[in-house]
Amino acid sequence: MPNLEVRRPLYAGSQMVRALWFDRALLGELEAQRRLLALWEPGARAWALHGGYLLEWQRARRLQCERAPGLPLVEQDGVLASAPLQPAERAGIEPGSAVLVLGAGVHAEPLAPGLRIDPSEWLDLAALPLCVALSMPPVQGSGFVDGVPAPAADLRAVLGDAVPPPSPKRAEFLRQAQRAQASGGLGGGVGLGTVGRMLGAGALIAAVAGGGTIGLLALLPRLLLPGIGGVAGSGPARPAGPPGSASSALRDWFAERFARLAMLTRVSRLMGLRQAAYLRKMLRQFEQGDLDEALRHAIPLDNPAGSNRPSFGVPGRRATLDVRGPGGAGAGIGLDDRLMQYLRTTYQRSFEMLDRAGRIDEAVYVLAELMNRRQEAVDYLERKGRINQAAQLAETLELPPTVIVRLHFLAGDTQRAVLLARLSDSFAGAVAELERRGDDRAGALRLEWAQSLAARGSLIEAVTTVWPLQQERERARAWLHQAEQAGGALGVQGLVYTLALDPQARQARRDAVQELLYAEGEDAARRRLRARDCLAGLDKHNDTTHRLAAELWRRLLLDRAAGLNAITQGDLSALRLPAADPVLNADLPKNGLPPATLLRARGTPLQLRFEERGLLPIEDVLPLPDGDLLLALGEAGIALLDAHGKERMRFPIPAHHLVGARNGRHALALARRERTMRVSRIDLLHRKASDWFSAPLEFWARDYDGDSWSVVAQERLMALDTAAPGQSVLWQVRDLGGWIVGFDEQGGMQAILLEVDGGVEQWRYALPERRLRQRERFDIREEPYILLPDCAHDEPVRLKLDAGKARVQPAVLTLLSGPHGKGGTIDLSRATERPGVSLHDGLLLLNFATEGGACSQLVDFNGRVLAEIELPEAKKARSSVRGGVLLAWDQCGRIVAVDTRDGAVRMVTAR
Repeated sequence: MPNLEVRRPLYAGSQMVRALWFDRALLGELEAQRRLLALWEPGARAWALHGGYLLEWQRARRLQCERAPGLPLVEQDGVLASAPLQPAERAGIEPGSAVLVLGAGVHAEPLAPGLRIDPSEWLDLAALPLCVALSMPPVQGSGFVDGVPAPAADLRAVLGDAVPPPSPKRAEFLRQAQRAQASGGLGGGVGLGTVGRMLGAGALIAAVAGGGTIGLLALLPRLLLPGIGGVAGSGPARPAGPPGSASSALRDWFAERFARLAMLTRVSRLMGLRQAAYLRKMLRQFEQGDLDEALRHAIPLDNPAGSNRPSFGVPGRRATLDVRGPGGAGAGIGLDDRLMQYLRTTYQRSFEMLDRAGRIDEAVYVLAELMNRRQEAVDYLERKGRINQAAQLAETLELPPTVIVRLHFLAGDTQRAVLLARLSDSFAGAVAELERRGDDRAGALRLEWAQSLAARGSLIEAVTTVWPLQQERERARAWLHQAEQAGGALGVQGLVYTLALDPQARQARRDAVQELLYAEGEDAARRRLRARDCLAGLDKHNDTTHRLAAELWRRLLLDRAAGLNAITQGDLSALRLPAADPVLNADLPKNGLPPATLLRARGTPLQLRFEERGLLPIEDVLPLPDGDLLLALGEAGIALLDAHGKERMRFPIPAHHLVGARNGRHALALARRERTMRVSRIDLLHRKASDWFSAPLEFWARDYDGDSWSVVAQERLMALDTAAPGQSVLWQVRDLGGWIVGFDEQGGMQAILLEVDGGVEQWRYALPERRLRQRERFDIREEPYILLPDCAHDEPVRLKLDAGKARVQPAVLTLLSGPHGKGGTIDLSRATERPGVSLHDGLLLLNFATEGGACSQLVDFNGRVLAEIELPEAKKARSSVRGGVLLAWDQCGRIVAVDTRDGAVRMVTAR
């Protein structure tokens, strides 16, 4: 009916629309399909009609025609028409037809069964999450698979049978030495000159106890050669004889014997004859070259880890020469510097003798155990070609992870090297050290590093890591392509790094660059901010990145003027170098850009109230780098929302808590199951999910690095391997001697609170090497109180609750003064129950119920409220701070997100 004239060719205003038609020529095939699928509902039908797609609903719905996503059709006497047809205009049109008024013609076509289409055929099933059925692992004691790297071998295993155990007599000597040190005896008081002048009871007893010629000859220097008194003494030295005199050799011999006598006399006076005899026997063994026995009785020096710990044991001959870890050697003997130097000189001569004799194991023992030169001992083994032994010794002595990883890799134990590098994040240092030494094997370790990064979803970091290897460029290009296809922030990173690294791909990215620079809307502005971060972080630039940076500068200013970003002049300055355009500053406003207003710097608190309600029962919220939100919906699964609150997909995994990887590519979902937690893994890059394990978790870290995740279970502090198929434990501390009552992990530190014998201990570990940095006991007397572990300070956070007049609910929260701040008070008069309190980046987050709903407050340690969020008529409201975003939500389907850096606010309802 192309010649039929229609007075009104379109519907206008609000109409009861029954169908929408999507023009493929105008919208494009994919966009037409996307719009139809977005509006699909149960009972709807779809048709291929006149070069487009027609979506028909079972019931009409009211739409504003000018804003409809397609051409609206209204039902008129059994006919679906896109225009309000008069009866004369409908004449001759068969009922059950669709009428499209397009251009100058009217196109009517019966909706025959042959035109029906099935939109489900358009769906890509690969995009759906894969849910693997939970397979419970075999029970092995605690239920966790101890995948912890095998513990470092002790020195007997490292050095072999050449090193027998120590003499127990040494322990008795060390104990007596420490007692003398504690009483102020050995720390320095009587100098050797004073001892030499005494020549009384103490010296005579020592000489007689020494017996023989050595004891008597030790008295001669003072009698025959008065000038020797100043050789090792603290008193004024007398002039020595002229150089080259006949007596100089004899004088040196007497001086050495006198120094030895003075030391033994001092030890005898302060510690007893038995200890002096032990020391004299040990020195005689060294002097006579009986190194086997001397090493068994030798006293370790310069051991700060053990200097404050008493030694225990019964004197006796040592069976093996063991080198223990940093905390395992005996206590420091506490002698003053001159006495210690005598022993150091003796040990150094012994090391040189053992080295010349080819007795490498004993030489290592002298360096590592007796002289505490641990790094030098490992280097010595490496120089001798004993790489595997050096790697084991480095672990035993707890040298830096970079050294341990490099040596294990050189020894051929790649699996252990990679495992330890992942746990301690020490790939970079190990690779740099290998390359500095010009080792050809550096490339192989670099490739292992890149593959580890790619496995955790850090594709761009993997590309920059492997790009120096020419033979691996194709692998890097594949990762770049994968990043671009992912879209969002990762897609922008992929585009920028492709332009910077791959000249052959620049021409093919022209359209993508135009889209990045000139697309409209909040999402496009957010991508441009991500591009700024990437360009500012590039080490090398080319003509393409220079031009991109210059044009991006101008676009960011336009976005700032439109209120689409909060970029500051300092942020823009990072683009000056890559832009290489000296006239860019002319585009800035005359007064410059205002600085960002941090939440901490606001003069008045940020107060928000969100009354609108959604439909989804939100249990937890995880913000993602693109502005998306991942929602835990309990048994209803996990929903992924875009920045505007529109649901993008649903994972069929139960979840009550979410834990995010710091790069935003992976997440963990925790669901409560009686006394255990069911943990599932989510791959946000590939949109897949799978079950992992179930265990009685008590505490857990709120984020992880993509490789290891810290948890507390069954009174064990553990790091779990998030890439392993089962519950593989990378690191653990057990048998802590108390109950773990608090746990936190922030700012590169990990802290636990341990309830021990009526008191509380705070333990802090430095990450990623997981070395214990603090273990201190505190007596907590305030009642009632809230105690929080503090990763940043040596004291836990103590908060005192004071009840109101009714003594029912708390009225005031007192922040006790300490390293966190001067202390203040917070008014809790509106709270109807005990508040939930957590520590985030040096600020306290309070969440409490009120008469009218729920309230969340972010406060500093002076009691100043920085932000307050109210959710009226809330149901199970909660709050958190993640990735610099303050979040508040409840089971009424509403979310408030505040960026603590620039104060930007988003309020989203989940429907």
